[in-house]
Amino acid sequence: MNHSKKILFAVAALLSGGAAAGPMMQPGLWEITTKMEMPGMPVAVPPTKATHCYTPQDVENTDKTIPKDQSCKLSSHSVVGNKVTWAVSCQDKNGTTTGSGEMTYKGDSYDGTMKMSVKAKGAAPMNMAYRYSGRRLGDCKK
Repeated sequence: MNHSKKILFAVAALLSGGAAAGPMMQPGLWEITTKMEMPGMPVAVPPTKATHCYTPQDVENTDKTIPKDQSCKLSSHSVVGNKVTWAVSCQDKNGTTTGSGEMTYKGDSYDGTMKMSVKAKGAAPMNMAYRYSGRRLGDCKK
């Protein structure tokens, strides 16, 4: 997998899997909307939507619900009230990606942002910003 695909996978995983916030997020089927913004990009990327089923165990432990690519490591994360913040770092043979994000939970919805900086070897750094929101659709289908 090339460097940009790994980065996009890691970002998508962070956004779609999300960082759960204990009792402030209800388990169930969630719809997640993600919007990427990249300075200098000639065409805006349309928002994407995905669904994810969160179990009661998922929403109780934020360490287990912040997914990351194998080359990415959580350097910090914290939960204060209904807000989760984190920092992530990804390193592979093609370069380094670092970022930070935060989400605010409201029981059956959330919104958040994440900023990523990609430093590929031999290329100018790229900065990306993500805005995302989630809403609970109902119970997970069995």
